[in-house]
Amino acid sequence: MDLRSKNLIDDVQQALRVCCPGEICYDIEKIPNLPGSYALILALWQDCDIEVGRLGHLHFKSGFYGYAGSAKGAGGLSSRLARHYRHEKAFRWHIDYLRAYADVIGVWLTLKGSECEIADALKGLPTAYPAVPGFGASDCRTCDTHLLRLAGMTLVD
Repeated sequence: MDLRSKNLIDDVQQALRVCCPGEICYDIEKIPNLPGSYALILALWQDCDIEVGRLGHLHFKSGFYGYAGSAKGAGGLSSRLARHYRHEKAFRWHIDYLRAYADVIGVWLTLKGSECEIADALKGLPTAYPAVPGFGASDCRTCDTHLLRLAGMTLVD
């Protein structure tokens, strides 16, 4: 992991610790099969245009993104995050479309907080802003998006 990624993850950890206790996990084998919520920290290495389900054709700028999600069903966090790490899968959620192009560089896990609390905490970062209205939040009544562009850290010098 390069210094830019580490600094970004440190900033994300500080913001998320305020809303819900949890930890960053880099090893998919250590993710518990308990219900919980998470933040995927993603790196998109180049600009790209992606067709994202009902959201349609979207342009994503290269850089870092934070995505808030939850895993309350069978298999909990380990099952959901293993799915997010896989490349071969049927696209079911908005994040599946972005994951086809973006790499996971870290995952924040919590057994207590909600995905909405995580999205709000990410929005609180000084250089974060909503990336796509409705992304990951089509079933949410309180959030405008669960995907934030973390613009403070760039991939290109």
